[in-house]
Amino acid sequence: MPAPFLKNSSLRQGLGKCILPLVLAVLALGFYLPAVFFPFSPYDDGIFIVLNPLLGPFNIAHLYTIWTIGGIPEENLYIPLTYSSFFVETALFGKKALPIHAGNVALHVLNVLLVYGFAKRLGLRATYAFLAALTFTIHPLQVAPVAWCMGRKDLLSTALALASLSMAAGGTPLGRGPLWRQITIALTGALAMLAKPSLVVLPALLALIEFFREKGELRKRLAVVARPANAALPTVLAVAAIAVIVVNFLGPFRQDSTKTLSERVLCLPVVLGGWCARFAALAPVRHFYRWPRESLLAHAAWIGLLVTAVAVTVYLIVGWRCRSRGPYLFGGLFTLIAFAPAIFHSGLTDKFITADRYGYFPLIGAFIVVGAAAQHLSGAGKKLFLLIVSVWLAVSAVLAWRTLWSWSNDVEFWAFDLVSKPDDPDTNYYLALAYQRSERPKDALIYYARCFKPNHNQQKALYNSGAIYFSFRDYHAAARCFDRAAALDGEYSALAFEGVAEALIKLGQIDDAIKALKKAVEIKPDDGSGRLRLARLLLLKGDGKAALRQARKARALGVEWTDDLKTAFPAAGRKLERRTR
Repeated sequence: MPAPFLKNSSLRQGLGKCILPLVLAVLALGFYLPAVFFPFSPYDDGIFIVLNPLLGPFNIAHLYTIWTIGGIPEENLYIPLTYSSFFVETALFGKKALPIHAGNVALHVLNVLLVYGFAKRLGLRATYAFLAALTFTIHPLQVAPVAWCMGRKDLLSTALALASLSMAAGGTPLGRGPLWRQITIALTGALAMLAKPSLVVLPALLALIEFFREKGELRKRLAVVARPANAALPTVLAVAAIAVIVVNFLGPFRQDSTKTLSERVLCLPVVLGGWCARFAALAPVRHFYRWPRESLLAHAAWIGLLVTAVAVTVYLIVGWRCRSRGPYLFGGLFTLIAFAPAIFHSGLTDKFITADRYGYFPLIGAFIVVGAAAQHLSGAGKKLFLLIVSVWLAVSAVLAWRTLWSWSNDVEFWAFDLVSKPDDPDTNYYLALAYQRSERPKDALIYYARCFKPNHNQQKALYNSGAIYFSFRDYHAAARCFDRAAALDGEYSALAFEGVAEALIKLGQIDDAIKALKKAVEIKPDDGSGRLRLARLLLLKGDGKAALRQARKARALGVEWTDDLKTAFPAAGRKLERRTR
């Protein structure tokens, strides 16, 4: 049990029990309150919430499908509890961002209070538990799950896991105490895994709590942990964890066979070094995960290995200076164990896990390390450490505030992500698209120009640039962009040829426009509107037979004739109308 903040002082005890948690709650709520009014983000929210056919008006069959393995379209994880929370919110309020964001902020405030209580149960005094919870509150790596609607899985799983761990860290061993305590620990732990599968590490964390609860030499501690009474609850959760892992592999969990073994080995120091650097606020946070280019992977691995080595060295030196190493060592091992699923995921699947949100739960251990070091250091070392932590917290708060507002709209989102990878053509494309949708076409053209290199968004960038030039009435530039887009194979080829035709019409080049439209309908035969435009141009050139043939095909595709076609072919129009009836 933790020592009281100050013995024989009811005021200080009240400070730890009521005032400090209240301050934490107010800080967390005030800091993240703007996120409540953010729209859905351009990343995953649209696919998994807005366009999800299982969410919306209450339908018990939809809820059943959510709990079915592979029931969520395009979802690679089995997280039915998370989607059930969305199911309830959308049934009550519709598919609106505000109630979901409000739920995320409320969960984060709850998690802040749970981190504070968990740190106290581990032995930190109120002030230093407050420090651990404060860093958890405002660190920039914690922002993404709160500001991103789909970050619900991290928030909900963390809340349930902390509830389970906090109860387990109480005064009595796992094998003792009332039955309801055992059931609650097991139930909240199992639900945490159903909110996000990475919480399968909970059995190991429960065993770690039991290990540090016991005093004495290593052999004695291991013997206590292995006692049947104490091992029963972790074993039950381990069985649940195995079931969750099996279910995820039975579902649409993606495995990747394109990466070589050497690439997978090299990815590990990159992942670890990236998290260490961003935790120390020495590298920019970012929204996404991705594999580095193959040519840069080895170089990035060496840098990651160096950063990781420095972080481990600092951890060992500070730990050596601490007078009591229990909570300090616990926090370090907690972080290592909790990061294991993300590291495993990086080595197995097609995802390179460096996104901030994957650290939301594991970094609780690192924040406990900070609080434990502040409590157990002494003398000049303590003063120096607190000074460094104060500066670090100030920098973290500024970075977190900037990160939070990057989720406020599409332009801010992609502009923020571009900071960490300015040459990435995909990010430049999405930023340009965001500018175009925000009616800032000149800015859009700047970023579309950065996409004109081989990548899957090149054709889209050229087509959208052509559309912008067309709106500027610069038909020569529009025709050039459309023509370059049409020369590429892709989903925009037919549209690009239609764009070429529209620009050429404005330039008076009707013959070339007809050729472009013929290519468009050749690529996309079911394009009724394209065939209708082609028919009108052919009619304009005096080729009535070809015009009638294209007009009939357009009508068969459900496109109504324009007045000029009805006038030119009245008999054919009446005949088609009778057939339609």
